[in-house]
Parts: sequence; C-alpha cells; structure tokens
Amino acid sequence: MINRSNQPSEWAAGVWKKQVMQGYFDGNKPKMPLTREQVAEVLDRFAEKIREYESSLGMFSKSIESKSIESKSLVLIDLDSDA
Repeated sequence: MINRSNQPSEWAAGVWKKQVMQGYFDGNKPKMPLTREQVAEVLDRFAEKIREYESSLGMFSKSIESKSIESKSLVLIDLDSDA
C-alpha cells in the first residue's frame, strides 16, 4: 500500500505546490491540521510577502518612528455614487 499522507489531494496538488514554492509551507504533511501557532507563522510569511510587494512598487513608505504608513498615491472610489 502506498503512503499518501505526505501527498496533497488531487484537487489541491497545484495550489499546494505553488504555496510551497512561495515559502508559505515546508511541503510536509499537507493533509494534517494546523495549530494556531502554525497559522500565525503562515500569516506572518504572507504579510512579509505583501510588504515586499508594496516596497517593490514604491507606493508605500513606512515610518518606524511614527509607526504610520503613508501612501504616495491614493485612489478613492465612491461606492454610493450613481455615476
């Protein structure tokens, strides 16, 4: 019998491989549940990817002293407008 515990389900294989390649998961035990500690680690990795992306666009600058984020370009959309 083949041990499939370290293999993702067929429907999830593509997205699992992509997320492992992105560094969100280590590639082990895709069918096992996550602890809250592990979820926190995944969310932290995701947030870091967002910060890297924003930095690469040059759209945001973070001020360490004031702990604020300033946008260099801001687009507002009025969702209540009929226009």
